[in-house]
Amino acid sequence: MAQPLDRRTVLRAGAAMIAAPFMAMPTAQGLFHRAGIQSGATPRGLPRDIATETARRLLAGLGLAPHEVGKLTHVPAEKLIAIQLAGDEHHGPLSMPTEGYPATHPATDPDRPLGIATLRAKHPGDWGPVVDGTYLPRDPFEPDAPPLAAAVPLLIGNTHDEAVFFYRDDPEYFHASPAKLAARLRQKVGDEANRILAFYARLMPNASPVERAIAIETATFMGNNTALLADRKSLQPAPVYRYRDDFRSNVPIAGTDWTLRACHASDIAIVFYNYEMNDLQGHGPGLAAVSRAMSSYFASFAASGVPTARGQPAWPRYDTATREVMLLNSRCRVAGDPNGEERRFWRSLGWT
Repeated sequence: MAQPLDRRTVLRAGAAMIAAPFMAMPTAQGLFHRAGIQSGATPRGLPRDIATETARRLLAGLGLAPHEVGKLTHVPAEKLIAIQLAGDEHHGPLSMPTEGYPATHPATDPDRPLGIATLRAKHPGDWGPVVDGTYLPRDPFEPDAPPLAAAVPLLIGNTHDEAVFFYRDDPEYFHASPAKLAARLRQKVGDEANRILAFYARLMPNASPVERAIAIETATFMGNNTALLADRKSLQPAPVYRYRDDFRSNVPIAGTDWTLRACHASDIAIVFYNYEMNDLQGHGPGLAAVSRAMSSYFASFAASGVPTARGQPAWPRYDTATREVMLLNSRCRVAGDPNGEERRFWRSLGWT
């Protein structure tokens, strides 16, 4: 955003996971004066050894030696993306340890149930900002909010149905049986799966198994960390304002009776008042109204450090006493700790 030198805002959507690291970077101090994190809460960066191993695996997969790193500029983007996508499925170069790495890092069997701690850990093949000890000297928000950002107001939130985004081209997911969905969860969290499934069955008694699965993945992908960062930032002098985007897209998912709902990235065009473009937000009722509200809130925050919107509720500062969250929609409203039971449950499993 083009702003006066004393009112620059770093607002990241899509690549939002870099905003939290900016707040912990000494070289970025003073270059911006407010921060916005849209579905990109990042408590931890990548450890240096993990990032180095990822780089070594990538180079080995391309037939390059470490001293030939400059040749990466000649590798077609499509090839790099193919390696990354294969790595997400535990295949290809990113799944192959380099010489010496197994001796210092116990092997992780990709077919072994992971558990909550391992689910949150960083692994070779992951991407993101690196805690290198210089440019990023510490984890962004672990164990607390970075002191460098104590005077920087923060606007942070996520969407109601983040995880739908990742299955929008996989209609089979939305037709999966309860047993198959449970098996997928068990693969990720091991013995905790039964407890998680039982909790969400109580929390969402009228929801389908797929709706519960989406809620679980939304929590583990972004919801839990959004609450964690907001809690930690609230202990600093500068305010934090937290939101949840509840506006449902009407874009259909082919081969299913689902739409994208309030999926990951469906809020980007809305926030920037580009709601008329063909994008994830669709063209459903209330779209113009929610775009006016969200863009006004975000623009006023960038200008003054306080989000306001004409005709919409006052947005209270977030704190851990009331945990007031703005639920963004065509008609916005403030809710006290709207996902409180869910938050307490995950923290009881160690998501802290």
